[in-house]
Amino acid sequence: MRSWVSLFLFYSAGLVILTGLVLYIMPPGSVAYWTDWRLLGLGKDQWESIHILFGILMMVLAIWHLYLNWRPFKRYLGSTKVPSKPFVSLTLLTVILTALTIKDLPPASWLVSLQAHFKNSWPQPAVPPPIPHTELLPLEALVKRENLSLEETLRFLEAKGFKIPSSRMTLKELARLNKSSPADLYALIIRHKHSSSIRPGKGTAISHPSRRTLKEVCAFYGLDRRTCEEILKAHGVTPEWDRPLKEWTFSYGITPWDVVEWLQEHQK
Repeated sequence: MRSWVSLFLFYSAGLVILTGLVLYIMPPGSVAYWTDWRLLGLGKDQWESIHILFGILMMVLAIWHLYLNWRPFKRYLGSTKVPSKPFVSLTLLTVILTALTIKDLPPASWLVSLQAHFKNSWPQPAVPPPIPHTELLPLEALVKRENLSLEETLRFLEAKGFKIPSSRMTLKELARLNKSSPADLYALIIRHKHSSSIRPGKGTAISHPSRRTLKEVCAFYGLDRRTCEEILKAHGVTPEWDRPLKEWTFSYGITPWDVVEWLQEHQK
């Protein structure tokens, strides 16, 4: 029995370590789901499921292993009168490490910073999701939110080779069916929206304006470069076309939403 438990515990621990490392370095959930991030062919949900399953198995097996080896374990603890040095030292070390972690002090803070570095090093999607978990929106809901024609959008996507069995399927389901990602599917819809006669309705606000460049905002509202320049210069602002609005608007004492409001008033 000891050999069975020990081997199974060894395999479970190995998988928990492997999946733990993957979860440690993988991009944030919003990016992983939006870009359909994968490692070794497995997505975020699959890595998490393996980690949870074998983590629980490891806990059960560890308890079982302790039961089978209770006598030597008791010797490790020492007697009730004289605890062993390893028991005292490791108990103290565990308490100290737990306290340092709670207080966000090294070494825990170093590991958290390193994790943030790994997670932020992954490429960011060219087009961010308009709302959290956009990949879970049905296509028809997304099209309605963008103020587009569902029929024309379906024709456009099918012309691009996408299979759309139902407009009620989520972006995540459609992307997986077409071996793409929700980010790529959404970017295709938005590019079509900006380049075709399908314009946002009057008064429609662009999503995440602070992340957008002036070029993207002007295209969203159907305004040419010259018109945008005139609008901004009328407010004493020199336009910067290729930087996100949040990076330069505040230096003029304005916000990205001020720029959007000015352009929205001249929407075609």
